Amino acid sequence: MIIVLTRFRPDGIGFKYFEQTWSAIMLEAGGTALGDPPLGAFGVTVDVSDFDEDATAEQITELRRIIGQRTILEVYRRPLGSLPGNKLAYWTALRMAAELEGDPVILEDDLEFCGNAVTRMASFPIPHDLDWVSFFAPHVLPVGRMFAGLWRTPAPALATVAVKYARSSLDRLIDFANRPEFEKYRSSDQTLEECRLFYGAHMRFGVHCPELVQHIGEISVAGDEHDELSERRRAQTYPGPTFDALSLFSRHELYR
Repeated sequence: MIIVLTRFRPDGIGFKYFEQTWSAIMLEAGGTALGDPPLGAFGVTVDVSDFDEDATAEQITELRRIIGQRTILEVYRRPLGSLPGNKLAYWTALRMAAELEGDPVILEDDLEFCGNAVTRMASFPIPHDLDWVSFFAPHVLPVGRMFAGLWRTPAPALATVAVKYARSSLDRLIDFANRPEFEKYRSSDQTLEECRLFYGAHMRFGVHCPELVQHIGEISVAGDEHDELSERRRAQTYPGPTFDALSLFSRHELYR
């Protein structure tokens, strides 16, 4: 299951980042760049909180042009009085994933992929002692030359750009939304870390090195605006679009 979290960006950007990311996913999956995906489970969660019903209807029409009719589409609108940020939209994507089978991969929409990155993420087996694996973690992998493998790290769970979750862990993540601690932050990554701390030793994650995606664009899905993405928000171990992620299976013992 692949779910992409997106939102319409102003100033002429629209769904440009999303269309680029979605096209890359579809082409790797064996489909066409636009329209209905090939057989398999694909979903999109779109945050329309900043738009009225007419603008939202136009956005849904545009999204359907890109993703076709078979893709599951979940529309999220922030409840009145709630904080901005991508936390609630991200938990909407988690709930979507929980209704489907398999371990879901949840992606932001402004990504570049190395070769076969989506296949690698979708097929990567999450070890039994971990609840999720992140494929983008510059705060854990701060320089380009790092040892390849699966890093079990004590670092906080920052960055939800490209994450695969164990299906068995989704219920705990979703139930955390009913806890008062869930209200502390507005961002998905800070809330995910708060959830991890709440469950303590019973919730752990790992980081895949090298990172398989690069964060691109100037306005993130989380709603933060920057002239350019800072180094802390760019993957330092990303090997580039010509690297074949499936070549890592030749040293798969490093990732167990």
